[in-house]
Amino acid sequence: MKTIEEFTKELSNGVLSVLPTKLSAELKLNPVSVTKVNDQEYHGISFVLEDPGMSPMYYVDDMYEEYNKGRNMNELIVELAQSYLMSLVRPDRRPLELKYDEAKNHLAFRVLDIRRNVKYLEKVPYINLGFDLALVPDIRMDDGNGGLWRTAVQHDMFKDMDDQEMFDYALKHARSVDPPLLTATWGKNPDSEEVVNLLDIEDCIRDIDKEVFYVLTNSHNLLGASVMFYPGVQEDVARVLGESYYAIPSSINEFLIIPLSAGVEYEYLRDLLEEANSEKTEPGEVLTDKVFFYDKETQVFGPWEEMENLPHLKS
Repeated sequence: MKTIEEFTKELSNGVLSVLPTKLSAELKLNPVSVTKVNDQEYHGISFVLEDPGMSPMYYVDDMYEEYNKGRNMNELIVELAQSYLMSLVRPDRRPLELKYDEAKNHLAFRVLDIRRNVKYLEKVPYINLGFDLALVPDIRMDDGNGGLWRTAVQHDMFKDMDDQEMFDYALKHARSVDPPLLTATWGKNPDSEEVVNLLDIEDCIRDIDKEVFYVLTNSHNLLGASVMFYPGVQEDVARVLGESYYAIPSSINEFLIIPLSAGVEYEYLRDLLEEANSEKTEPGEVLTDKVFFYDKETQVFGPWEEMENLPHLKS
């Protein structure tokens, strides 16, 4: 079996052989390795022309998997070559560079586990939240086609930016840039029912109307677990519920919120989270195995093991 490095080299040579001669003569294909969230390593090919604005990169890990399952190499070569040619006709419209003054009103955050992101966090500024969690600033932009793209701020991305200034500004405006969304979607079909943001209601939910589970994320459910740590969000969730609550980080995209009055045992929530993280959630989307708790009386948020000994929470 070929290693992924051998596969990437053969794929690169094949793409150059099928591209128009004039184009391939000006093109360099360089193998790249990228460390992403949870220190997941991805392999790709960078297509470099003399024009510095034209250097798209394509990940090849899925192609490598398809090849090992029996897909023909020539098919993969043609597919990648066609994708590159299409990029020349419809180039990516994302800005290649942004100055801080242009980017600051698009700053949001992602939350990551420090222990799972040792390499990843070397290249980005972040806020240590405690509990082994880091809040990483990123840029949230519409792609012009109804979609969204996000990229983490790198250490060298802004020459005219001070990290602390960026953190302070981003935290102050995060709720407007990346609005938090609390929904009661348990057992409901979001495609057939209007989604109501419960954070917008003024009164707390009546006990008779409470669900067992709620979902806290952002409007795109992309990197939405970070909204839990935006100023005022923890308090607002408690206000809406009218009580303390458990918070399960089901992925880097969302938290599940369980009112204390639901009577769900911590051990059940812990086992549920551990099972999901090991068997259901994609490795690159796992946040942490910790079950958190927000105590409305003291307005303190933390892992349940550190909260359960509060006098008023003891049985």
